[in-house]
Amino acid sequence: MVFTFILFYIIIAVLLYFGYKDLFIPLVGLIFLFGALFVLFVSHISYVTLHDLVRTTASKNQLKKKNDELAQYARLISHDLKSPLRNIGSFAQILKKECADKMTDESEECLDIIINSSQNMYKMLEELSVHNKLKTGNEKLVLNPVNLNTVIKEVLFSIQRTIKEENVEFDVQQNLPNIQANPVKLKLVFQNLIDNAIKYNRNSKKLIKIYARNNEYFTIISITDNGIGIEEKYHEKIFKVFERLHGKNEFSGTGIGLANVFELIEQFGGKITVDSIPEKGSTFNIHFPII
Repeated sequence: MVFTFILFYIIIAVLLYFGYKDLFIPLVGLIFLFGALFVLFVSHISYVTLHDLVRTTASKNQLKKKNDELAQYARLISHDLKSPLRNIGSFAQILKKECADKMTDESEECLDIIINSSQNMYKMLEELSVHNKLKTGNEKLVLNPVNLNTVIKEVLFSIQRTIKEENVEFDVQQNLPNIQANPVKLKLVFQNLIDNAIKYNRNSKKLIKIYARNNEYFTIISITDNGIGIEEKYHEKIFKVFERLHGKNEFSGTGIGLANVFELIEQFGGKITVDSIPEKGSTFNIHFPII
C-alpha cells in the first residue's frame, strides 16, 4: 500500500513535469481513494492487534489466577495430609511394638508396609511443598558470587557416612570457578545431583567427577558418574515433577529432586542438560551465566 502511494506521487510529478494537467485531477481522486482504503486497512490491523493484545493479557491474568489457585491448593493439601500421615505411621509403630508377641509374620509385614508407605508419602509431601515454594515464590532472589569449591566440600562433608558406606570415590577439579547464585540454594542443587549419582549406581565402586569449562556465554559445571544411565527419550522427562523411571522397590525417591534442581537453576539464569548412555553413566551439565 505504501509503495502504491509512492508510485502515484512519482506518476503525478512526471505528468506535471511534461504538462499533462488534464490527468492531474483523476489521479488525485485515485490517491484519496487509496488513502481512504489505506486508513481503513491500518484501522483494521490496529483493531485486530489491540483485540489480540487484550485477549492475550486477559488469558495471562486468568492463567496466573488459576496457577495461584493451584499453588494454594497444593499448599493446603500438603499441610492437611501431613498430620494424618504422621499419626498413621506413629500408631502403626506403636501397634507393632506393643503387639510384637501376638503378631503373625503376615500381620507384621502389613504393618511394615503401612509404616513405610506413610513415611514415603510424608517425604513426598515435604518435597512437593519445597517445589511449590520454588516455583511460586514471589521474593526476589539475591544472587552473589559463590565459591563452588566451598559448596562442594560442604555437601561432601554432610554425606561422608554415605560416601564410606557406598564406596564412592570423588574426582573434583581444583579451583572451580565462582558462580553467581544463592549459596543455600546452590548447595541444594549439588546435594540432589550428587545424591542421585550415588543412588542410581549399582557398581561396587562408584565414581563421580565434578569439573568445569567455559564456552562463549556460560560456565558449565559437569557432574559425571558411572551409574545406570538414562535412555535418551527420558532426558527431558526426568526434570518434571513425579517423573520416576524406576520402581520404588528398585530405587528410593519421590521423583521431585531433579524438578527442584531445574527450578533453582532457572532462578540463577542458567539451564541444565543431561548426556547419558544406559549402563555406562550420566553427565549432568549445569550452564551458569559467566560472571
